[in-house]
Order: sequence, then structure tokens, then C-alpha cells
Amino acid sequence: MSEDTWQQRFQRLTNLFFGEQFEAFPVALFRCYGVVTGSVAREMFLGRGPENPRDFNIIVPHGVFVEIDNWLTRLGYEEDEERAVHPHFGAHVFRFRAYQGGDRKVTVTESKGPDVMDVIALSPTTAEMILMTSGGLIALYPDHLTSGHCLLGASGEKDLKEGRRFGSVNGTWAKLYENTGYMTVPCGGTCPSIWRHTGTDRNILKFEWDTRYTILRIVQSARTEWRLPIKCRNSFCDYSICSFNIQRALWRQASPSTNLQTSERELDISQHDPPFASGFKGLLFATRCDKPLIVNVPTTEGRLECRSMDDLKVDCWVKQRKTDSCYTQRALLRRTYKSIPGLQSLWIDNAYTIFVEEPETNPAHNPHVNALAHPKATSCPILGNILVLKQDNINMELKDVICDDIDIVKAILRSAMQTETLPRNTPRG
Repeated sequence: MSEDTWQQRFQRLTNLFFGEQFEAFPVALFRCYGVVTGSVAREMFLGRGPENPRDFNIIVPHGVFVEIDNWLTRLGYEEDEERAVHPHFGAHVFRFRAYQGGDRKVTVTESKGPDVMDVIALSPTTAEMILMTSGGLIALYPDHLTSGHCLLGASGEKDLKEGRRFGSVNGTWAKLYENTGYMTVPCGGTCPSIWRHTGTDRNILKFEWDTRYTILRIVQSARTEWRLPIKCRNSFCDYSICSFNIQRALWRQASPSTNLQTSERELDISQHDPPFASGFKGLLFATRCDKPLIVNVPTTEGRLECRSMDDLKVDCWVKQRKTDSCYTQRALLRRTYKSIPGLQSLWIDNAYTIFVEEPETNPAHNPHVNALAHPKATSCPILGNILVLKQDNINMELKDVICDDIDIVKAILRSAMQTETLPRNTPRG
């Protein structure tokens, strides 16, 4: 479809809600880093008409709600009655407000953080996992949308059990499935068993029709990773629970802490079925090992190649996700160092990224790492395994860690603990 066709469709939909001010809407949305989701975004993608959406759903990051609120008020929209936020979104939504203008309704959801993707990832079904800016659109499950079916999402489980209607699914255009057992082809990279990330996922469909309001800035700044809450039961899929073995469930296992457990994990990775795509070598500081070990870090399930650090399955070595979770922001549990903390003028050839473990997984004390720092620097000791990956300091291409990197990594860890710049994984009291 041509850019002009996309543009015309966008103008038609925004004109329905904002009339003569539809030309001002792209700027207003762009300024507040907002996105449009729900039935408007889906109609933009499918273009099935002629029914027009009645709700216009906007999500904005934390701190910019007032800007879009003022804009809607100037257009004549009046605040509607307060609506309760779905309990599943409570931890991620700071504010929710509905506005009425004639027979049209606009809703604005303000996220608790800077990333709107955390709200999208918790949608009740895959039918809601679509969003657009004023110049582009991404669909997280495009094949499901075009086929007229959807799968259960993170916030839809309880509603389904209690027989409540939820999301945009009303039985008129999409059929809801509780699992993938109906499928007759492999799930591929959209399998419910696989964790996904908008910045690196090749199974997300992207369209751009106006680069002034590009969707890419939302994608590239997103830190959210997600998966669906259901188990895969597609008999044609490599990751189906029907053929699950312990190797395929590596992410559910505890982090290896001893030399023996590390060797066993290396064997699990090499014998994984289906095989992992090749990854890179990292440096592991395990909690019960007295020296760091160079280990293989494979490319995660569903990825055919590794193009960035987000494609690597670091969970083999550092537990960065809570058990049975469907949503995470692992970017908070890592930090990249292009120099030794406190010695920024000292050039080093490579950048090193340090990964720590999720504090709610109750990681053990790491005596080897904590011994690197001065005793006064360990009042908040490092817990759990630490994994270090290496990149070129100029082009940031991933590289294998080698033995010559160990001393520089120790120097970074020592200075990072002394300057308190390591990612924090000690639970706050």
C-alpha cells in the first residue's frame, strides 16, 4: 500500500474525532511521545470499514499527561466519568481519563514509566497489541490480525474465567483462542513460549507513511520485553509444550553457581533442541566459583541470528526474569561501560556490559565479586551471578570475551562498586 493511501486513511480516522483540528493532532501526539492503540490503530492497519471506531485510545509516557489533556480540552472534549483501571494494569498505569465529545470518546492512559510499551505488552489479547504514531504503525502479531483471530494476553486471563467482555474482542471480527492448539503451521518467532523485544524482533510488522512522526523512536527507546501467558500447544511448533524437554525450558532453571553446574549448563546449551543459533562468549562470575569463567551465550529462541545484545539469551547464566512472569524491563539490570568508572580519560579498546540478576529471584551473595572492592564499598553487596559481554568501543559490534579481558573487567567491577554505578540488584528495605 502506498504512503498516500496510508496518509488518507490516517486523515479519515483522525478527522472523525478531531474535525478541523485533525491536522494539528500529529504534532500534539508527537510532542508528548504518545501512541494510538485499540480499534483506531486496528482499523488503520486492516482498513476494513465502513464501520467507524467510537473510541480513540491514546497512551502517553509518564509526565506529559497535562499536554494532551489541555489539547483535548481546547477542542471541546469534556472529561467523562472516571473509569477504574483494569487491576492487571494497576502497577503500570499512573492515570486514566475518558473524554466525551458528542458521540465520540477519547481515552488517555498515562504510563507509570517512560516506556508506553509496558501497557501495550499487558493487553488482554493480541488484538490490542498494535500501536501507531502520527507517521507509522507497528503490529506485534500481524498474522493473527489479518487472519481474524487472536490469542489471550496477560490481562485477559481473569476476565475470561469470570465471563467478562474485555479489550476490543466483541465476537464480530476476531475469534479468541485460549492457546495455539488450533494452528496448523509452526508459530515461528511469535510463539507464546518465546520472549520478545520490540527493538530487535523481526516478527513485528512496521509501516511508515510520514517520517516526521516516525514510529521508530518509540521502538528504539522501548525497554519492555514480553511473552504471552499461555503455553504453546501447537503440535507443529518446536517450542510446544507437547514436545517440551528440560533443555527447551532453560529460562525456568536456576542460575548455575558451581563449576559443575556451569559445565552442565554448557552441555544443555550445546544439546538444545531445536539448536540455538550461534552467539558470543561472555565472562561469568558465578556465586560459588572462585574465578570467572568464559561461557557460551547463545542467541535466544526464535532468532536466526544475533544482531544486538537483546538477541542473546543471557538468562542461561543470570536470572533476569521472575518465574512465570509475562513482562519485564531487563534493561534496568544491565549497564555498559566504555571506560573505567572514575577514570573516564583512560581509553579502553572495548565496551563491557555487566548483567546482574533480578533481585526478586532471591540471588545468593557473590563473595568473589564483592571481594574485588574495598570493604567499605560492599555495604550493599552484589547478589547473584554476574555476566559480562564485550563490544567494540567504536562501532559497538559484539565480540567474544577472551582471557585477556579478565583483568580489565575486574578493574571495571572494582571501580563500579566503589563509585556505586553498578546496576542495583540489592532489594531496598
